[in-house]
Amino acid sequence: LSLFGCGATDNALPPTPLQDFKASLTLHTDWVTDVGSPDPQVSAPVVWGNAVYAAGSFGQLSRVDAKTGVIRWNAQTKGSISSGVASDGEHVLVGTTKGMVFSFSSQGKMLWQSMVSSEVLSTPTIDGESVLVRSGDGRVHALNLADGVRKWEYQATTPSLILRSSPAVARLGQLALVGLPGGKLVALDSATGNLR
Repeated sequence: LSLFGCGATDNALPPTPLQDFKASLTLHTDWVTDVGSPDPQVSAPVVWGNAVYAAGSFGQLSRVDAKTGVIRWNAQTKGSISSGVASDGEHVLVGTTKGMVFSFSSQGKMLWQSMVSSEVLSTPTIDGESVLVRSGDGRVHALNLADGVRKWEYQATTPSLILRSSPAVARLGQLALVGLPGGKLVALDSATGNLR
C-alpha cells in the first residue's frame, strides 16, 4: 500500500494557479422580511407575479409584496410545514410533517386540506387540474387541485436503507417524472398514474 501511495504522488500534476476574479455585478438588498423560522433543508419560497409566497416551519404561510417586502397576509396551517411552497397564481400549496397538504387561495383563504401517506418533504407540483405530491415513504399522490380529492397513488419499492431527500416530481408533457432511491427514474402518466 505504501508503494502504491508513493507511486501515485510522483505522477500528480501541480494544482492550477487561481485566476484573479473581478466581480462584474454589484448586488444590494432591496428589503428583508421575517416570515418565521423555516426548515433549512426544505424551505423554498415561490415568486408568482408581484407576490412572494414563503413558509415558516411552524405552520405560517405568508404572501409578501415582491417590490416592497410588505407582508400582505399570513395564514396558519395545522402543523409544521416541511415542504417548499408551490403556486399557480390562484392556489398556494404546502405540505406538513404529518402528511397534510394545504391549499390556500392567493388571498390567504384556506381552500382545502388533504392527507397523504406520510411527511411531505418535496414541493408540491401543480399539473393542470392536479397536484402531484411526493411523500417521505416514496409514494406519489395526485390530488384534485379544486378540492384535494385523491385521483391516484403510485408506490414504488424502496431500498431498506435510504437517505432523507426531497426531490419534487417533474412534469414533461403528459408525464410525471419521479427519481427514486437506488438511482431509478420512473415516468408516470400524469392523468392516471400508470407506469409508462
